[in-house]
Amino acid sequence: MKIRVPRPQFQESDATGCNWNMTYFGNAVGFERNIGGVLKAARAE
Repeated sequence: MKIRVPRPQFQESDATGCNWNMTYFGNAVGFERNIGGVLKAARAE
């Protein structure tokens, strides 16, 4: 399975202090929950 991973997009800092986000993962049907968990952990660092 190959999932297209987008580049991080900069944004104004949100409530957590994070100033980036990633959206529109390609070929990720069925993996949204896993991707969300990894993305949340990475944004927290």
